[in-house]
Amino acid sequence: MTPYHPSTALALFLAGCGTDSDDYDMIIKVAPEKSSEDSQPEASEPDATGFSVTKPEPSLAFDEVIMRMKTSLARGIPNPLEARFEYALALAQGGDPNCPGQGYSFTTAFSGCTSQNDWFYAGVAEYTGPQSMTQNVFFPWQNFNLITDLRIRNDQDQWFYNGGEIDFEVIDEFAWNGAISGTWSYPNGPEWMTGPGAGGVLTMAVQGDSNNWVIHIDGSINADGAYIHLRDVELASEHCDGAVTGDLGWRGEDGYWYRLLLDCGCGAMTFAQETEMDFGCVDLLDAFTPLLEL
Repeated sequence: MTPYHPSTALALFLAGCGTDSDDYDMIIKVAPEKSSEDSQPEASEPDATGFSVTKPEPSLAFDEVIMRMKTSLARGIPNPLEARFEYALALAQGGDPNCPGQGYSFTTAFSGCTSQNDWFYAGVAEYTGPQSMTQNVFFPWQNFNLITDLRIRNDQDQWFYNGGEIDFEVIDEFAWNGAISGTWSYPNGPEWMTGPGAGGVLTMAVQGDSNNWVIHIDGSINADGAYIHLRDVELASEHCDGAVTGDLGWRGEDGYWYRLLLDCGCGAMTFAQETEMDFGCVDLLDAFTPLLEL
């Protein structure tokens, strides 16, 4: 079918209104139809949806991506134990029986409340698990679950945003499963909590002690605006000397992902799912083993 062009419609309309052939020719010459040579630069082939996208070339080299990934992971891995610690500490330091209330589950007025210690609380929290804190606000090694949609402002005007869910399941004396989702952002918390929107969506399984251990982790992390994706990431003390095996992604500033598929710490990197980059090895042991010390 011939593509529709406004100039053709206008010419036919005027011809039908009594315009002579010379005028019709003039109209066609003044507003000729565009040929394919006048089109925009050719993009990539359309995909199944009918859209086509011209993907950029990678702006970072292999070593630069690894450096940025390491810097982001060095901030720490979001985890349920440290998130609950900061939540409980915020209640112990600033709360009172009336604001936000007693215990670890509460609902404030929509406008929030200010405690006698000049801490502000607004939102809702539902907690199941140990109800008494031990020395240094650490809890017994027991299962727990916390769901929150909460804003807290301390007496130094620092905001603690916690909206999401954390879950902890004890397997035995040396093993646990955990999950964390949502935003857990607080300047006074561990480094992974600092920065706007800090948090992620992660599941993890940790087993063993400092001598014999296995760590498995899946999900995504917002590390102060840097986004990391972990898929079937595993490391074990008795396998590849603890080197990482799995699929790691780091999102560039242009929105495309650099992916690194590792086997015993070594693998090839790709960009935007199709551009092949260098092959190399990376040591990420220090980024994940702190989970053994929680």
